[in-house]
Amino acid sequence: MIVVLIGALAGPRLLLGPQVDVEPVIQQDFVQTVVASGRVETPNRVEVGVQITGRVRSVPVKEGQVVAAGTTLIELDASELRAALDQAEYAAQAAAARLRQLQQVQSPLAVQAVRQAQIAYDAARDKLRRSEALLAAGAISEVALEDARRTEQVAAAQLRSCLLYTSDAADE
Repeated sequence: MIVVLIGALAGPRLLLGPQVDVEPVIQQDFVQTVVASGRVETPNRVEVGVQITGRVRSVPVKEGQVVAAGTTLIELDASELRAALDQAEYAAQAAAARLRQLQQVQSPLAVQAVRQAQIAYDAARDKLRRSEALLAAGAISEVALEDARRTEQVAAAQLRSCLLYTSDAADE
């Protein structure tokens, strides 16, 4: 009788298996926190460098995605670059206008100043030679010769200054 009583109580469990609690399935994020220390090594070393700065407009690839060489990784907002380009173009136009002004206006004036300085120097040099000859003949005083020397030295300095100015302007 004991066997029948045990069979009656244990029979359904033996036939149906153990009783398990059932939970309904719901969708939610799986969160698991792992605290560990260690070192991360990659199979390939990759270095990404930035040559310009700017605001990121979009990132067309996902983290961990395998990409081919030449694939765009980020797209920057180009408005700051366009503004810098416009500013550089305006500066180049201003420099070109300044160069035209130098070539068309100041260069002819500098050439004329050199001609005038050369004529003044030639005249002062000729006067100095005449004064030296006149002093040797006793026709003028030593003071008149010194005046002619100073005039020739001033004219030579003015000519050098004009030549230096025009060579500096030509270098610009």
